[in-house]
Amino acid sequence: MKLLLLHGPAKAVSRKKLIELKQKFDPNNVVVFEEGTDTQDVINNLISTSLFADERLVILENPLE
Repeated sequence: MKLLLLHGPAKAVSRKKLIELKQKFDPNNVVVFEEGTDTQDVINNLISTSLFADERLVILENPLE
């Protein structure tokens, strides 16, 4: 598993990088968690495995600090 953290004041640059990353994945293999998502839901998604995809992209939008 790879981890990439896009964070900081340069939101336009981070957003551009995120769009580039998303384009490399099948839309069925992209999971987006919005602000306020239960932490346990995120953890469960991260530890689950997919039968059909080698890689997936998990995005946490505005996670709790």
